[in-house]
Amino acid sequence: MKKASAVFAVLGFFMVVGFVYADGAAIYQKCKGCHGAEGKGNAAMKVAPFDTSKSEADLTKVIHGGKGKMPSYKGKLTDQEVGDVVKYIRTLK
Repeated sequence: MKKASAVFAVLGFFMVVGFVYADGAAIYQKCKGCHGAEGKGNAAMKVAPFDTSKSEADLTKVIHGGKGKMPSYKGKLTDQEVGDVVKYIRTLK
């Protein structure tokens, strides 16, 4: 019985994580025009690839405050949406 509940707990975790990535992926559709489908940037627009080594806090700060050509998304995305897209960005290779 303990083994079965552990398996369900692990499956539940991956389902929740999958939903977060799915939400982040949906939100990222707004970003890919400049950042590309895989976060590799856009040379023609002089948008550099994502630096996925940055912390979640640093990525959140850029999304909220903007940077360079990138506008601020504060008030346009909820904190939850920003968190979801940051988690998704960190999965891009």
